[in-house]
Amino acid sequence: MKKKEKVVKPIKVMVALPNRGRIHVKLAMKLMDMLGESMAKKNYLIDFRFSSVTCIDYNRNTIVQMFLDSDNKWLLMIDEDNPCLKNPLDLIERNKDIIIYPTFMFKTGDDGQPMINYNVFNREGKMWRAQKMTAGKPFMQYEAGGTGCILIKRKVLEKIKRPFLSKLKPNGTREVGMDLWFCERARRAGFQIWADWNYACEHYKEIELINVARLVLNQAGMINRTQNQPKLLKEKK
Repeated sequence: MKKKEKVVKPIKVMVALPNRGRIHVKLAMKLMDMLGESMAKKNYLIDFRFSSVTCIDYNRNTIVQMFLDSDNKWLLMIDEDNPCLKNPLDLIERNKDIIIYPTFMFKTGDDGQPMINYNVFNREGKMWRAQKMTAGKPFMQYEAGGTGCILIKRKVLEKIKRPFLSKLKPNGTREVGMDLWFCERARRAGFQIWADWNYACEHYKEIELINVARLVLNQAGMINRTQNQPKLLKEKK
């Protein structure tokens, strides 16, 4: 008699999207690809959820409660404008507590100049320093990261109550943002945070093009930092 082949049950994972009533078309396409691949390989049973309540902390904590009320083993949370370049479910095989999918952020620095960095961080003193990929080591452990695209094991959310809240100062202003404070509390609870640079994300934002020009010119050494204006180029004789 032939031995019966062992039937491997698909892993139950909730794929949740906090949003404001719409999602980017590129993310919609990625979700369809993700679903199609999971159905073909029969490796994951996806439970899609959408939450559009006001305020991002309320949105994320609403998703966490939906997750805890389900029997899903993993939570993959993806912002409406933050599709991963590859199938983010691949990283479930890593079996880590928390995995960050690196994503570019565009913002203004303390000196007023536009800057772009990945949302992967290590602490340097009292400051959080954005990280770049270490050559030859695309998968590494870090101290914190953004939650635009994040994979979380169930036991993490069972341990950390009200996970997505900002840490506030006594006067009510923000001391630490929601993403970093979640990671800090997770590490204090004994969980590890990883990032895989092979699974970076796209990030679609409405931005002002003068700031983009300043960033490009700054990189080329053509910005007058005192006046924040482009230098005049001398004509060649």
